[in-house]
Amino acid sequence: MKKLKTQKRFDIEQHVQSFESVSRFVSEGNPLTGEAIEKARQDVYQDLKLIEDTKEAIKKEPALAEALPYVAVTASEGVIVLKGTVESEVEKKSVGEQATGVAGYGKVHNDLQVSEEK
Repeated sequence: MKKLKTQKRFDIEQHVQSFESVSRFVSEGNPLTGEAIEKARQDVYQDLKLIEDTKEAIKKEPALAEALPYVAVTASEGVIVLKGTVESEVEKKSVGEQATGVAGYGKVHNDLQVSEEK
C-alpha cells in the first residue's frame, strides 16, 4: 500500500510541475500566442520525456528496480531532480548515475535520502 500511495503522490507532483512550467513561461512576460503555447508544450514534453527515460534507465538496472517506487523523478527546464529514500549511499549514487546517463553531466540534482533503517 505504501508503494502505491508513494507512486500516486509522485505522479501528482509531475502534473503540478508541468503546470508550473507553463505558468512560469507566462509569468515571465511571454505572450500566449500560438507559437508561445507550442514552445511551452514542447518544453513540458521534453521534461516528461526525461522523466520517463530516467525511470526506464533505473528500472533496467536489476539492483535499482526495487527502489524506483520510492524515488520521485521530476524535471524542469532539462534538469532532473531525484527525491525520496533509498537503502544505501551506493544505491543513491547508482540512481544518480542512471539519471546523469539520461540528462547529462551537471543536469541532475540528487536529493535522495538514505534510509536510517538497517
